[in-house]
Formats: sequence, C-alpha cells, structure tokens
Amino acid sequence: MKNTAIGNIENTSFVEKQSFFKWLFGCWHTRMSKPVTIDSTTFCYCKDCGLRRNYDFETFTPQGAFYSPRPGKEELYFV
Repeated sequence: MKNTAIGNIENTSFVEKQSFFKWLFGCWHTRMSKPVTIDSTTFCYCKDCGLRRNYDFETFTPQGAFYSPRPGKEELYFV
C-alpha cells in the first residue's frame, strides 16, 4: 500500500511548476460556473480567478469579454 502523504511530498515540485505556468500564462477560465443573475445582470464566473462573463439566456451562450466586477458601496470598507 502506498502512503498518500509521501505521494503528495513527491509531487510538490510538479505543483510548484504548475503554479508557475499558471502565473506566467494566466487563467484559461476552464472551470466556469452555471449562469447567475444578480440585479437583473446574468453572468458566469470563473471558479479559479473570479472573472465574470455576461450570459445571454436567449442564445444560451456567454457574451462579450471577461471582466472584473467593481465593488459596490456596501462592499467597501473604510478605516
């Protein structure tokens, strides 16, 4: 029986290389959410980086480019 803890230690260099390439080339947005509607805006978001993309229910396809949502006044904290 193989010890899973030892298997994870052996793969740390692979994880570090994978993280470096993800940092270098950016997120490819392969893990997208199901469509979400908030304040009459429907979008999908990337589960890895959080970027959003508008979604059209008439054609059932994502529309436009990816964007980062701007925080609302209730989400801002002033010290």
